[in-house]
Amino acid sequence: MKRKLLFPLALLLFFSNRIKSQNDYAEDNFYYTKFYADVYYGFPNLWKGILESAINSSTSNGSLTHKSFGPMGIRLEYRKHKVVGVLLEAYYATNILEYVEPNSSAPGGMLYEKLEISRPRVIGRFNFHFTDADDDFDPYGFIGLGYNFSTFQYSSNYYQNTTLDYSIFNIAFKTGFGLRYFVIPSLGLNFELSLGGPLLMVGISGRF
Repeated sequence: MKRKLLFPLALLLFFSNRIKSQNDYAEDNFYYTKFYADVYYGFPNLWKGILESAINSSTSNGSLTHKSFGPMGIRLEYRKHKVVGVLLEAYYATNILEYVEPNSSAPGGMLYEKLEISRPRVIGRFNFHFTDADDDFDPYGFIGLGYNFSTFQYSSNYYQNTTLDYSIFNIAFKTGFGLRYFVIPSLGLNFELSLGGPLLMVGISGRF
């Protein structure tokens, strides 16, 4: 009779301890929800360096100019767990190379050529935080996977207004370390070092 009573009691104690330990884990590792929004500018622009080297080595008689923008991006992070945050990142960079020279065979007596390289990327990431969500310093490591939509466009008023388009669609991988420093609870600065994207990124962060 005692065995019949003790066995259910042991089961009850076992499951109550399991429930308590799970509740303790949830209290220690899960927060009320935190959102982060980052805006940043990255360095260096890889294609900018390549194209400017081509310009500097050019010996043509025409005018060769280069314009660039980015990489500039935005990150949106949802953090419920003490350590892990889920993040969506998008960034964009472009480079435009234009060449103009007098040419009697070209329409209007001027040869015009333009090369534009655009590199938008979208990446899903996991951030692994080393401090609590309310701390002023928020260091973290990250890893992400997404898509690279790079496009190359060439146009010219020569050869019957030639236009060429070429797109590269492939997998984008990114990993590295970052830091947010909040000057006030809801606003701060962000810094990241990465492989698979801009080497250095600096920007502004919001926390909600």
